[in-house]
Amino acid sequence: MDDLKQLLIERLDKNLADYRDHLMGFDQWALIDMAARIAHTQEVHDYLVDRYGFREGEIEYLLRFQNPLEVVTDAWEVQRQDIADLDFIMHSVCDRKDSLADYPLYTEAEKPATGQKSSILGQLRDAAKDAQAQPPKDGPGKDNGAR
Repeated sequence: MDDLKQLLIERLDKNLADYRDHLMGFDQWALIDMAARIAHTQEVHDYLVDRYGFREGEIEYLLRFQNPLEVVTDAWEVQRQDIADLDFIMHSVCDRKDSLADYPLYTEAEKPATGQKSSILGQLRDAAKDAQAQPPKDGPGKDNGAR
């Protein structure tokens, strides 16, 4: 089985190299649109080559294909595309609320980082908040109701 596994790894490596060469024909915008597929292909390759423990018959089955990397990547994408998987993830994230300590909260994210200037709109908002927080001053321009 070691010889067959080595043959499969070589084929997977060639499939990945061919896929990368194929990608060189696309412009940058097309590559951006293909980013998920590119990442999935690399992840499947790395998993099969470095981590997966093949069961009896799997290596022989995959060697029947010219491009076993494409076969497994396509199957994995179909499985991952099930929106129900996202539903489970949303419940997990929102129910556990573990992310509260790991990610900046919205109010923190709105503030400019130290040393950065806020936008003009942000400065106007801050000035309006400051003006509302201060008591009115008696002075010229103040309408006292005496006319």
